[in-house]
Amino acid sequence: MGPVKVDPTTISTIWHFMQRVCREMRYTMERTATTVQATSLHDLAYGIWDAEARAIAIPEGFPCRLISSSFPIRAVLKKFSGRISPGDVFMTNHPFLAGAVHLPDWVFIRPIFYEDELVFFTCMGTHVPDNGGAQPGVYYLAVDSIAEGLNIPPIKIAEKGQIKEDVLDLILANNRMPDIMRREVSSLIGSTAVAERRLLELLKRYGKGTVLGSIQEMMERTERAVRAEISKWPNGVYYAEAKTDDDGASIGVPVTARCKLTIKGEDIT
Repeated sequence: MGPVKVDPTTISTIWHFMQRVCREMRYTMERTATTVQATSLHDLAYGIWDAEARAIAIPEGFPCRLISSSFPIRAVLKKFSGRISPGDVFMTNHPFLAGAVHLPDWVFIRPIFYEDELVFFTCMGTHVPDNGGAQPGVYYLAVDSIAEGLNIPPIKIAEKGQIKEDVLDLILANNRMPDIMRREVSSLIGSTAVAERRLLELLKRYGKGTVLGSIQEMMERTERAVRAEISKWPNGVYYAEAKTDDDGASIGVPVTARCKLTIKGEDIT
């Protein structure tokens, strides 16, 4: 059963339900984690994505951390196509293979199935207190990404509801705070389980067609609103650049990032 036409009240109810699920994930993480990055600094990446890794619900927070989670989910879809099951949890921190922000950002991804069909992904990530490397959190001593710490490509950390203890042991053996990090991993995975339970409640209450129909309408409304705003801006080609002192490896050699932005009607390139 595909998406169906949904009335405005139901759309609004489902939209706010999903936002509340995101907040419950955050509360779970902040109340069960042990490190200051999660409990006090709210350095978290979480939300809800559909089965194609399109962002559906992303709460208030640090935009680059939240929006970037789409990339690890896409990496999981690509690498594990045909091998994703209910109860699986995936993990990565890899900037190059999975689009993670940087190595200390561990992201845990849970697929959510309803009636044997993959419907959603949810994830929770945070900046962990240690990820190996020469010194905790110190990158200027590293000459490449291997020296920065443990590089974790998309892997399956739990399979059909069971933690893969041998995989977790390998990861924690390369960490200076394995006991703290074991608790942190439980908190990260647990917050995704909260989202799974709540989203299954939503699907059972309204049915998959109504929920997916509401999501489709949300996305179409968002696109119309963004395009309407863009159309107010003057057409043209715009340039910007920013510099940083160096890349940490070649000290004193500036690095420049440049952007070219083209606005034409309601489109931005």
